[in-house]
Amino acid sequence: MESSVVGLLFQAGMVGAFIIYALARDKRESAERTTRSAEAKTERDGRDAEWRTFLAEQSEFFRKDAVERDETWRTLLEEQRKQRLEAMNQGTGYVQELTGAVASVAEGLANHDLAAQDRHDNLAKAISIIQRTVRANRRAQAA
Repeated sequence: MESSVVGLLFQAGMVGAFIIYALARDKRESAERTTRSAEAKTERDGRDAEWRTFLAEQSEFFRKDAVERDETWRTLLEEQRKQRLEAMNQGTGYVQELTGAVASVAEGLANHDLAAQDRHDNLAKAISIIQRTVRANRRAQAA
């Protein structure tokens, strides 16, 4: 009986030692996991902060770039508008000048046509006088 009691006591001691070892190991692993988790969280937080800083810088850069681009376009469009207005105003002046020039040419042509008509009328009168004179001379010679 003694050997069975000693065997039971030995087995109970071994089970107790295994349980103590398992609990100590679980406690140590739990502490390590907690430490690793805290380190990972710290690393993640640092990395997240770096990304947030990077993204904020990039956003600011692109915002400034967009503002500069918009200002450049605004200036360009205003200059183009001014140039178009100036060109239209100059075009209006040119049209007025051309209208005056065309009116002068039309007046000159009209005067030329009137002068040509007067010359034609005078020439027609002179021819008719010459014809009457020639007829009269022929009649006088025939008589």
